[in-house]
Amino acid sequence: MASSINYDNEYIVGGSANSRLTPNFKLKEFLKPNGKIFVHRELVVGLQLLRDNFGASISIDQITPSAAFNPFRSVSTDKDRAAAITAVTC
Repeated sequence: MASSINYDNEYIVGGSANSRLTPNFKLKEFLKPNGKIFVHRELVVGLQLLRDNFGASISIDQITPSAAFNPFRSVSTDKDRAAAITAVTC
């Protein structure tokens, strides 16, 4: 991966918009409308694997996870846990 990519633990959090994350994906493809990025590096690798296996380009609509699925928020109740699990499996 390019050196102009900023990480926070396992998450890509910034860098040059034209930096290549994988052979087929640039950082700018994952930017939010406000210009920010917060995406797990393994998600990007997984998308590249899908593209390689399909042998064609892929397109994903913007996805906004529910508030219950926030890796930086502790899950304190059974209801919160159920919501987080639903957000992951759906």
